[in-house]
Amino acid sequence: MTGILETIIIFIVAVMSSFVPMNEEGVAVDFDQVTTETTVIVCEYENKTNRIINEPNISALSKKVDGEWQTVVNIPIPEASSRVMPGRKDLLCKFNIEHYTGETHLEAGEYKFTLVYDIRLFDESIPMSIDIPFTVE
Repeated sequence: MTGILETIIIFIVAVMSSFVPMNEEGVAVDFDQVTTETTVIVCEYENKTNRIINEPNISALSKKVDGEWQTVVNIPIPEASSRVMPGRKDLLCKFNIEHYTGETHLEAGEYKFTLVYDIRLFDESIPMSIDIPFTVE
């Protein structure tokens, strides 16, 4: 019964959102200040697309070295599917630095997360990605 109700709500939101233009800002991501002492980076997101998005996930961490972005680690996308309604805020990830990089902390410098997600439009999904820069001090 819950699955049927969820499907009906998603259909109604998808139909209603088709009459509202898509917001170009996409997904906003916030996290606390990251320092060389930080061991876990907690990211929160807000869906600002005016559309349902599927599976928002961090897929990579990169560092700027000599003006060029170098991938520190590619992060596997989990199999679990999630849908995020327009305007909703929630936890995106708790990025455990040691688990993903083998180091206990990040060195000072410029970094970016690559966030991937799908915009849901009726029966199709449009893949999207954005870079989320941050500085480790």
